Amino acid sequence: MVLTGDKEKVFYNAVWSAVGCNHREISKLKSGSETWEEIFKRLNSNAVKSEPEKEWEKIEKSGIKLIFSGEPDFPEFLREIYWSPLAIYVKGEVDFLKNPSVAIVGTRKATEDGIEIARQFGRGLAEAGVT
Repeated sequence: MVLTGDKEKVFYNAVWSAVGCNHREISKLKSGSETWEEIFKRLNSNAVKSEPEKEWEKIEKSGIKLIFSGEPDFPEFLREIYWSPLAIYVKGEVDFLKNPSVAIVGTRKATEDGIEIARQFGRGLAEAGVT
């Protein structure tokens, strides 16, 4: 199968999935000049079974982009935070990442009240022109 995306992105995505989408864990795995493909193969030898190319196809078909921290489209403000991500997934217009923005971080098990408060907060920010 031909990989349509950058090979390092294909294997970064596979490693990301293998560690349960955990930023700190994936950061610990990256050492020096080891490629994401090499890291994946190391994990794969420890019973992590996945098909990186098929997973990547789903990402591409969904219109999702993966941006590494060293790429020009990676938001500058994210490079400045403690535990800066090695990469981010973006769906939609990448240029919006250069605008002032706010992130609302929550839980996977949000309460109804929490969801409503976040909705109101987000609506107010959007109406004020914040993305």
